[in-house]
Amino acid sequence: MKMSEKAVELYGLGISSVDYLVLMETYPRVNEKTEAVMTSVQGGGPVATALAAAARLDISSAICSVIGQDVEGNIIKEQFRSQNVSIDHLICDPCVRTPKAFIWIEKTSGLRTIVLDKLDSRLPKNSELRHDIIRNAKVFLFDGRGKDMTLTALKTAKTGNVLTVWDAGNVRPDMEEYFDYIDIMIASWDFAYAYTQQQDPNRALHMIRKRFSGEIAITLGERGVIAMQEDTVFAIPAFNVNALDTTGAGDVFHGVFCAEYIRTINHYSFYECLRTAAAAAALSCCSIGGRAGLPDYKSINELLKMNHDQAT
Repeated sequence: MKMSEKAVELYGLGISSVDYLVLMETYPRVNEKTEAVMTSVQGGGPVATALAAAARLDISSAICSVIGQDVEGNIIKEQFRSQNVSIDHLICDPCVRTPKAFIWIEKTSGLRTIVLDKLDSRLPKNSELRHDIIRNAKVFLFDGRGKDMTLTALKTAKTGNVLTVWDAGNVRPDMEEYFDYIDIMIASWDFAYAYTQQQDPNRALHMIRKRFSGEIAITLGERGVIAMQEDTVFAIPAFNVNALDTTGAGDVFHGVFCAEYIRTINHYSFYECLRTAAAAAALSCCSIGGRAGLPDYKSINELLKMNHDQAT
């Protein structure tokens, strides 16, 4: 059944790609061959995977993104349909190519290398934004690509009662122009270090606070999460799982955070939303790729309870 546009709770603006994933025992040296242990083709993109993670938790989600009328575009549409993410706002442009990511994962370390092919692709235009859908959502999640288009969408979101969340994965030109319109920044450590040049996460957090007044979280991978709400700093340790691949873990984190905010909107806790998101991100690392292991609430709550019981 086609999702009603009025039902969109989480609206995302960001790149949609197809991930071609290869798991190998160890990375080959230059000019050396190796064999794959496993391969997979999945939908990708930070916001796109976040929406799929939220939809897994029964949050009505839709994305504004540009894809081509090609094989990869069809894969993206089919995966979104199967994951209950609305494709009503996908822009299918026959003049562009759908972005692709080629991802090598080393089994022995869990580390990955990503090459993004966004040649001949494009971002949405201002005229292609659905302002009525943005204004009536509960959360607007974006990745920061395309300053003018992003600012337009953020300004629209602020005309409604919409929480704005920035998936701050990379430093982008003139991005501080976003700051007046953002409620929550959830940044990767790569972003935090590049933006502040501070090697200590706590120092990086305080430096971001000097320029941004909203709630801030920095994801630190196996070191967990550090966050600031007003002037209070707190940390959430990483959850212990048998990790296979970290691809998409940060994206799942963002999606589940947004889902938890929507689910608990009347008794919102920044700490609890971050903790639930951290558990979901850890579980996603137990599968290859960002979409294969999207967790449900049952598995998330089991991990949360297990860690609570161990702590007590």
